[in-house]
Amino acid sequence: MQIQLNEKYTIRLSDLIQYYTYGGLLLGSATEKDNNEQIEQSCEYAKKKLNTESVYLIEPVRTWTTREFFGNIALVEDPYQRAMECRSDKPLKWRNSTLERLPLITCCATFLSAPVVDEREMDISQLSVVWFQDQFAMPIDADIIKHLQGLDWEAVAQPYWF
Repeated sequence: MQIQLNEKYTIRLSDLIQYYTYGGLLLGSATEKDNNEQIEQSCEYAKKKLNTESVYLIEPVRTWTTREFFGNIALVEDPYQRAMECRSDKPLKWRNSTLERLPLITCCATFLSAPVVDEREMDISQLSVVWFQDQFAMPIDADIIKHLQGLDWEAVAQPYWF
């Protein structure tokens, strides 16, 4: 998969790891505090599995939910439908925190690019990214693609020379 960023860069998906965001949560509902920890753990997991020192996090959209939304959505026949049924229009408190959910799937990926122009400032560049979306990729969610296309690649990617 390739994504055109601008005239200078096209990025190519190199590695992709996906898993249920709440796969390890046996029972209970996620709170804002739980999700902050989940995001941090996802970034650490990506660093380890993608063999990188840093990752770029695309902040997930958080959705208010009810107590009926149980964490391990992988055990439900239609996870996305279940998540939609448990949406809340207002924040609900549980254990001194707000009940909320992250998108159902955590995605960790590495993208590579070589400059398209002749000026060889580097041989290749790479960026490892963590994001969340409600369905397994592929495809990558359109909002995530737009976010990637809006990146200042030179500011966030790691250059390499051979």
